[in-house]
Amino acid sequence: MRKVRLGVEKTEIPGALAYFTALASESDSISDKPIPDQVLELLDKRLSNLRKCAEKDLLEQYRLFKHGQDLIKMCDVSLREIEQRIELGSGKRTLIDNVFTPGDKGLSRLLCYYKGAHGGCRPGEGYEVNGRWLGKELGEIEREYGGAESVLRWLGHGRRLLTCVSVITMVDQALNVESARTLKRDCLGPVESGMRRFRWTKCRSGKKSKDQSEMFPVKDGLHEVSLVKAVQIALECTESLAAKAGAEGARFKNYLLLSNSGTTRNSYTSEDVRLGANDTFLNQIRKFASEHEELAGFADELTQDQIRPSVLLHVALQTQSIIAVQRKGKHRSSKTSFLYAHKLPTQIAGNANIQSFMQHLQVLSSWNIEGMAEKTGIPKDRFDALRASLSDVGLGVFCQDPKAGEQASQGYGEGEMCGAIDKCPGCPKRSDYIFATPENIANLICWKDHLEKERDIRMAENPDRWLSIWEPWVVFVEVALEKLSASRQFMKIYKSGEVLAASSNASYPECT
Repeated sequence: MRKVRLGVEKTEIPGALAYFTALASESDSISDKPIPDQVLELLDKRLSNLRKCAEKDLLEQYRLFKHGQDLIKMCDVSLREIEQRIELGSGKRTLIDNVFTPGDKGLSRLLCYYKGAHGGCRPGEGYEVNGRWLGKELGEIEREYGGAESVLRWLGHGRRLLTCVSVITMVDQALNVESARTLKRDCLGPVESGMRRFRWTKCRSGKKSKDQSEMFPVKDGLHEVSLVKAVQIALECTESLAAKAGAEGARFKNYLLLSNSGTTRNSYTSEDVRLGANDTFLNQIRKFASEHEELAGFADELTQDQIRPSVLLHVALQTQSIIAVQRKGKHRSSKTSFLYAHKLPTQIAGNANIQSFMQHLQVLSSWNIEGMAEKTGIPKDRFDALRASLSDVGLGVFCQDPKAGEQASQGYGEGEMCGAIDKCPGCPKRSDYIFATPENIANLICWKDHLEKERDIRMAENPDRWLSIWEPWVVFVEVALEKLSASRQFMKIYKSGEVLAASSNASYPECT
């Protein structure tokens, strides 16, 4: 296949343009950051804003529901009396005068009537009482209180509730649309050490569906509304719908995201309980996004089936691990994960990583050789920059970026030279290679001698800390030296290292 500029496949040009267009629409200026980093930031921003807005709206829906329940409790007449007054009069004006007076009193009666006489649902427009189209008359009454959608929110099961809960579950667990839509009412397991198991069914095209699960915290430190809390709100708000569906033997009685929104996308014509339809979700998620300034940049193009691929691409760019994508996506095969992860930003990042690795490897392997910049063909300024980005820890290992802030939790933030030597053995920034130079071997030998002297003292003081913090260093150094000393290839270099170590006056910190 013929290549085009920037190494992008000709068939990938539309996708590439989509990324660049999205980046341009979200930024006031051209950034010099690598494209994968910009795409990761864009995904992070959009997914974060999408969830925050869903969380905000869900809390508002829940507030309206609780207010609706309070209004029902404060109803000043019985359900039977409301029904009798409805039967005696006809027409909007008569109903307002005799039953549904303006303000909270009339609204409380309307909600009480819907809950008591219709199981918390709105009667359809064709609902007839004594030859009257009462459903149509009630629809006119609803307009006095903001319309059908507002009334449904007070009852606890408006379309926005379904949208918000599905968005939160899709962002947090990368559910596909059908998995989110068909969540069951028993999708939460019992509490286990502050966690609950979240269960769903993964729908596979043309294949048998499979039950999946993942543990989630009851209280999420990152969000005001955890995934568990979102499901609990949905359970509470749709309880009356589930009860009505159960009483009527409806096949939807065991589902979470129940709806009383009618059979068509933009109408409320039926009191039947049903699952929210896919086209309803599509229409509502765009309506939801258009009402939030934070989502204005992509509201017109947003569809619910974009969320899962975006979450998985975010994982791919953040971890650069196909295994992480496979785990998040609950894929049976890594081949499926590859389809989600192998996009233009990850391809660019992968190529850059390979190039960076090869150049760093050249620099490390020629650390003490003069004139290597010219011999490797790497420009002198680039070679010096690569060398400067690496740090000889002085303990026989190299740090790939000591100012990256990898050990920020230990007090060494980004831009500050790291000093957390106790973390080196397991640190992601530690080079995977031990280079067999006399100087490096001498450093390993001296550091090993120091660790052995410290071991007896520290084991007596605090054995648990020594075993967890410093013993990994001992094992690491011993294995490295054993391999170097046993190799014929490095025998002469090792002996030179021993000579240097014997004359060294290096000092090391206490291993406290």
